[in-house]
Amino acid sequence: MGQMLSESSQSCCTRETLFASKEVKLEDMAAATNFEHDPEQLMQGMRWEAGLGLILSHGATHIASHDPFSGLQRWKINTCLQELKCVAYSPERKLLFAGGKGLNEIVAYNTEHKMEWEAESGISVVYALQWSSEMSVLLAAGIKEIALIDPCDGALQWSMAAGFYDVRCFCWCSQLGTAIIGGSYERFVIGMIVSVEPRINEPVWAIKGDKIGATTGGVKAMCLDTDQSKLFCGGNNSKVVCLEPSTSKRLWTSDVQVGQRAAFGSRFHGVTALQWADMARVVIAAGDKGKMAALDPDTGDTVWVVATGIGRIWHLAYVPDLRMTVCSGDYVDTGTQDPFATTHVIEDHVEAASSSHDVVALVT
Repeated sequence: MGQMLSESSQSCCTRETLFASKEVKLEDMAAATNFEHDPEQLMQGMRWEAGLGLILSHGATHIASHDPFSGLQRWKINTCLQELKCVAYSPERKLLFAGGKGLNEIVAYNTEHKMEWEAESGISVVYALQWSSEMSVLLAAGIKEIALIDPCDGALQWSMAAGFYDVRCFCWCSQLGTAIIGGSYERFVIGMIVSVEPRINEPVWAIKGDKIGATTGGVKAMCLDTDQSKLFCGGNNSKVVCLEPSTSKRLWTSDVQVGQRAAFGSRFHGVTALQWADMARVVIAAGDKGKMAALDPDTGDTVWVVATGIGRIWHLAYVPDLRMTVCSGDYVDTGTQDPFATTHVIEDHVEAASSSHDVVALVT
């Protein structure tokens, strides 16, 4: 098993060959996930972790890492959680945190993939984790509580009531020192976003329902731009809303049309993933129509749209060094679960991806 903290061993020559062939083999990334008929069990999460130089993905009970240049799996950790919901990484402490449902809801792993500690957070199910380098603490969010966790031993340092029906996304705004949590209120199609300053028992701001703007549905995805001056939110209503992180003031709304508008009570439709692409200076939105679209961060205007061939996109991971966005999802039309396919890097964003499989990479 490879070391968790090792950088990719790909040489410059290998990278040039990769771009010349315009092909990335990501079979192992797809195969490493837990493929089930339930689309939410296909891949619980995927992210680029700059501190490791690897793409992290996780299924129902395990975490895997993947080389961004080849797509090959580097290592895999089988967690002790009954159901794995989220991961976070601390580059300062070189710890990988896993959260979810289990006897103890948060587990920390060291560089040798061994358990450093496990802790009962006081949150029945941990749906989202964020590491704060500025505060050197781990932030955890559940439907009832938001908490600060000591990274040394998992001890609970602070918590406050959250009041969510469902938690889907979590952003840490280091410029403001606030944690921003997105999800739903009362039922899946009513959105809710809360901004909190850790160790203070009142939210900085909280908005829900129509006050969020044209999403007016459960918030499924959020991301911040590099300057952290804009918070992008997407949800059931298949629109993206840009908010001011400090005040929740709405700056613009975009009808991006990458997903279907939600039916009553549905949580599978709309904008399902958002990712800030720093090198291209665009926000990328994806949805259950299998489409990805880049939006101008200042106006919300569409820059490009590409059909990936994936039935429904759930996760995006942007790799700055490669100017590449990796997306993963499932087949909603055919029910096919075959993950073994060669995927392609598309450079112009106009041509549809030629592969209709579970993981596709696009150059931005």
